[in-house]
Amino acid sequence: DEEDLPFKKGQILMIIKKVEPLWWLARNNLGDKGMIPANYVEYIRDDV
Repeated sequence: DEEDLPFKKGQILMIIKKVEPLWWLARNNLGDKGMIPANYVEYIRDDV
């Protein structure tokens, strides 16, 4: 299992996988990966 990924308000994360409704696997701009609580973030789709 992945560990929690610490993040700050305003930080942009890439969602790798929606593991379950409340916890998503994400990566930050440094390449660190971990689990984040879905209810703490706003999902913004990037189709670029």
